[in-house]
Amino acid sequence: MLSGIALANERLSCNDSRVRRLILWWIIGLALAPAAWAQLEVRLGVERDNFVRHEPVIVDVFIDSNHNRAVILGDAPGWIRFSVRNGRGFPVNQTPGRRLPGGGLFVLSSRKSVVKAFNLAPFFDFSEPGEYTIQASIATKNWAKVRFECPPVKVQVVRAKVLGVLRRGMASVVPGEPPEVRRYTLQTTRVKGKSHLFLRVSDDHEPSFKIYNVEPLGMMVHHAKPRFAQDADGNSHVFFQCHQRQYFYCKIGPLGDLKERKTYFSDKVRPFMYQDVKGVFKVMSGRRVVVDSDFPAPRIRSRKNR
Repeated sequence: MLSGIALANERLSCNDSRVRRLILWWIIGLALAPAAWAQLEVRLGVERDNFVRHEPVIVDVFIDSNHNRAVILGDAPGWIRFSVRNGRGFPVNQTPGRRLPGGGLFVLSSRKSVVKAFNLAPFFDFSEPGEYTIQASIATKNWAKVRFECPPVKVQVVRAKVLGVLRRGMASVVPGEPPEVRRYTLQTTRVKGKSHLFLRVSDDHEPSFKIYNVEPLGMMVHHAKPRFAQDADGNSHVFFQCHQRQYFYCKIGPLGDLKERKTYFSDKVRPFMYQDVKGVFKVMSGRRVVVDSDFPAPRIRSRKNR
């Protein structure tokens, strides 16, 4: 009987020892985890907090290194992962067959920071208007078993108001197929309390089967009436008032890619866009100025190079 009690006490003592060791390792893990996580800090940023349906959803990933050595990133698929949830907290479906590009191998030096931009629209379904929560995590060879997560950011996907629609037949890329009709929709919505203008290019089905692009054109005076037309090559031309005396002229390609954005000021006469007898669009009665929002970005030469 006594030997049985002694054996039980020995087993209990052994179990207590194991428990103590587990608790010790748990405490050590808690102590080391902040040190590992403190080596890299990751956060997300968005230039705007709301997007038009089918517009590119651009997310900036900020990575700060607090490590005393260089950190290797982008060296393997899945080094960065995104998760998106809708307003009800459910995961948003990823686009089948689409893998988020990693952006290539790069090295983040000690005490340095880097910003990487990702367009999430082709990889997640943002088609339903509403709120979305976006998170990201990154991994590095420096700490193979650790993923560094960032706090979430929230964005809104909204419906836009239609201001004008143009349709145009485009030759099919497949020989013998009938031409495709594309729909060019000028639309507006409010971004941070200000009206903004967008051009949406899609097929002519309702609802659209294919969206080629939704291109943001810039801020617009709320009651302005944009001029919207197309040339013989399928380029769209949009002229609109963006401030009290400031105007934007935009040229957009057949697939919705922005070709030009120029800025004009009104002195005494209000500028306007017209099409000459050769079909060329021009802006008259305005003073052309070069600003940072122009596209392509203005090239400012230093005085030393003049």
